[in-house]
Amino acid sequence: MKIWRICKEKFLDSAFQGIGAKKVGGRWNSRGTALVYASEHLSLAALELLVHLGIDEEPPDLVALWAEVDEDAIGKTYGVLELPDDWQSVTGNKTLRTLGDTWQKSAQSVALAVPSVVIPEEQNILLNPEHPDFEKSVEIGEARPFSFDGRLFVA
Repeated sequence: MKIWRICKEKFLDSAFQGIGAKKVGGRWNSRGTALVYASEHLSLAALELLVHLGIDEEPPDLVALWAEVDEDAIGKTYGVLELPDDWQSVTGNKTLRTLGDTWQKSAQSVALAVPSVVIPEEQNILLNPEHPDFEKSVEIGEARPFSFDGRLFVA
């Protein structure tokens, strides 16, 4: 399965190490738990980043990069109906963080498929960079410059 991430160019070398998520936490992990957040489509990766930017905050130094994940490395796929009613809360959800933390620590699989808050019918793919099979299950591809259409940042 091909997955996508968008990050600042200065973080390209560590884009698949889970450093940012470990440092600040995320929807599916607590601070201190390394996860890599990726999306099944480049367009979804763009929307996932866009929702965190202000109207005048387009970063000028973005890159898009893809990775190929072995299908066998993807463990459970969560559906919307399996999640708590408030799973889309802007402030996050402790149950989701606990699920993600428990999954990462268990090393049950290299990847976990979860619904996107932005588009629940599509999936984000969480990667466990600390899984012993990570390097043999995830092939990181080439990065390329990425920029948003400037019309998205016009008030």
